[in-house]
Amino acid sequence: NPHKSANKKLLLKPADSLCFECHDKADFKDKTTHSPVEAGECISCHDPHKSANKKLLLKPTDTLCFDCHDKEDFKGKTTHSPVEAGECVSCHNPHKSANKKLLLKPTDTLCFECHDKADFKDKTTHAPVEAGECISCHSPHKSASKKLLLKPTDSLCFECHDKADFKGKTTHSPVEAGECVSCHNPHKSANNKLLLKPVDSLCFECHDREDMKKVAKHSVDDKK
Repeated sequence: NPHKSANKKLLLKPADSLCFECHDKADFKDKTTHSPVEAGECISCHDPHKSANKKLLLKPTDTLCFDCHDKEDFKGKTTHSPVEAGECVSCHNPHKSANKKLLLKPTDTLCFECHDKADFKDKTTHAPVEAGECISCHSPHKSASKKLLLKPTDSLCFECHDKADFKGKTTHSPVEAGECVSCHNPHKSANNKLLLKPVDSLCFECHDREDMKKVAKHSVDDKK
């Protein structure tokens, strides 16, 4: 209103209703809605007149999102490359989503927008990988562990596998140390049991084949 208004900036209506005079409110509602959108706080992210950024954003997304979200919560020893680059909207819809966490797609398809699904399939595939449950092992943002793992491998694997099943009077040293990935591929393998190599060659990555021949009466070269 050019003369007077009950609203700030002489607006005809409060901002939480004015924007939806042109923009369909239904386009901004779903199973999950971003809290400022839910509250009609459009101008907390958008300039109503002009902007140097796309979508009339107040700032580029690599800084805008962190006006509300603490950037330190997204930094770790290992940080996911799109997070590091501030590309939040490559995974999240800033307004609304049919998925949890405002994700653009369910995780069982979203991760494979960047990661080649073929790289995670073989003769044997780890059950959570097969189910697309990437975040059951990996953090999508940051981690204190390598490969964005939720925990170090010596404890992570035992979130699903019972540790008691791997303890006995005598325990293989890499098992004792929780070095599961020294023998197993956590995603997929051309070998049984997700082994990195066939048994007849894998064991000799650590054990000297010649030493075994000196004491063994049966052939260690037998591939059966």
